[in-house]
Amino acid sequence: MIKTAEFRELLRDCRVLGSYEDVSGRRRRASVDSLLALLRSLGVDIESPDQAGDVLRERRRARLNCGVQPVLVAWDGRLKAVELSLPPEASGAMTYELIAEDGGHLAEGKANVEDLKTIIEPEETTYEFVTHQLPIIAKLPMGYHRLHVTIGEKSCHSLVVSAPGHAYLRADEGSESPQRHWCPFLPLYALRTELDWGAGDFRGLSELAQWAGQLGAGAVGTLPLLAASLDEPFEPSPYRPVSRKFWNELYIDVESINELRQCETARQLVA
Repeated sequence: MIKTAEFRELLRDCRVLGSYEDVSGRRRRASVDSLLALLRSLGVDIESPDQAGDVLRERRRARLNCGVQPVLVAWDGRLKAVELSLPPEASGAMTYELIAEDGGHLAEGKANVEDLKTIIEPEETTYEFVTHQLPIIAKLPMGYHRLHVTIGEKSCHSLVVSAPGHAYLRADEGSESPQRHWCPFLPLYALRTELDWGAGDFRGLSELAQWAGQLGAGAVGTLPLLAASLDEPFEPSPYRPVSRKFWNELYIDVESINELRQCETARQLVA
């Protein structure tokens, strides 16, 4: 049981859940020792829940000292007013610019600190920082962009992630409204057929897609199929491809290759 409000607030600040609801609807609560270990694995220097208040205040102080959040999200391309933390004496002109991931300019502008809306006044809990709102009116394309804010000699930077608010939903033929579909998911290496060579292959994936489609599935999901490192040092992770231009040769259906029929030596090896 989490006993202190400050410890619960620290967990929220670190995006750590203290409990969850299992498949049977029962509430499962993590032990304090487990939560402390998880916080430490995230780089939080804490040994006891009693330290939560000091740790939380120091995290907030470090965050406010950065000027802007390190990562901002623009849902559907619209960025909410950016919270800008400045010392109380900060004043005068400031500039900002949004740079697209391809280097192009998305937005830029100027403002006076005194004209910005203040949402947090200086007090002990904010370590004498004042938090303002900087409105940036621009429809951003999907992708990763950079925000740069300059006030005098101080510069603040943030990664802006422009993401859709909802996942893509396909509209069925004859209907303009999105429809929900189901799909099976499995790693291709786990797909076994009577003709595979010990791991799944692209022929098996094609047959799975056709079979699932006949049952009404809208898609088939699997892990990335890009080329992986099969040499020393061995790194088979599908999430660390050596190239995004080629498929993983591990999944080739050798017996379906046209060149196999033209090479007697290869056919003998296969046999």
